[in-house]
Amino acid sequence: MIVGFMADPGDSQAEVVRWVADYMKVLTGIEIQDGSLHGEQDLWLVQQTVLHEGKGKILEQAKAHGLPVVILERIDGCQLTVKTRRYINHPNVVTVIKNYDTQPHSCHNQIGVSRRHVHALEWIWGEKAFEKQQMAKLVSDHKQLSGRALRKVVTGFTFGSYKLVREGCWSLPWNDERTIRAGFWGTVDYDREKLLTRHRTSLVDRLNAIEGCVAKSGRPYDRETYIRMMTICKAVVSPWGYGESCYRDYEALLCGAVLIKPETPWISEQSGIYEWAAKAGTIQWCRPDWKRNRLEDLISGPAVVGRLGLLIKRAVNSWRCQSPA
Repeated sequence: MIVGFMADPGDSQAEVVRWVADYMKVLTGIEIQDGSLHGEQDLWLVQQTVLHEGKGKILEQAKAHGLPVVILERIDGCQLTVKTRRYINHPNVVTVIKNYDTQPHSCHNQIGVSRRHVHALEWIWGEKAFEKQQMAKLVSDHKQLSGRALRKVVTGFTFGSYKLVREGCWSLPWNDERTIRAGFWGTVDYDREKLLTRHRTSLVDRLNAIEGCVAKSGRPYDRETYIRMMTICKAVVSPWGYGESCYRDYEALLCGAVLIKPETPWISEQSGIYEWAAKAGTIQWCRPDWKRNRLEDLISGPAVVGRLGLLIKRAVNSWRCQSPA
């Protein structure tokens, strides 16, 4: 099976596809031809940005060749982007692969509800996340999607498979003397989201007021020092950002820390780490001797190959079943 692949060279999710290309061919027999789309291939895997920049012409070419298309969407949130919504109903689009998704899928037809974390902050603080002009644009960009279109949306691989996590300094020894009760280091200023800025700045204030806890805004450490700091934390607090999931969630678990995160039970993704949120209230916890091994499996090449290969084969088979003989 041959897959044509087109994506932004600098995209993190596209980098994962390129990383597993060799594994894919050996383990599944699927050859990924990067940067090439032609009629002799079995399927086209196209990043949403590339598709949109071409104003959908790739889909018309796929229609002419009678080929299925899988859209690769990567966004720091579980909502569907305007770009993807614009093309998801095209008959040649059979699958949309997201980093993580919201459940139930019907939420994608409720304006703004896919960004549930922002609305949760609205409820807590009694502030509106969007001005009237912003809300008007959301309404104008929002198109209702059929059940058939929503069934095309699936989850692929997570932040745990991205290069920044894969190539982290996880060989650093865990510190048996974890001297920090809970720690956070990260961006707090979100220009477009005043509620997220408040959410994060209030976390810094609260943590620093608790004995034995440390929080700093910005990026005070280089990468190795940042990871080393997490290895001496009993817990790492990971607030919401533009999306609910982030690199820090996986980094904390790989460093053997307990992950504390706002309750996020509506997230659906492949690692399953957020399933704990529904059971443990606002605290996401893990056992290092179990979760760490599981995550190491999830960020391995064969694991990503298995998931991506399955999605590609399903897409091709689905297309063949609905196409006339």
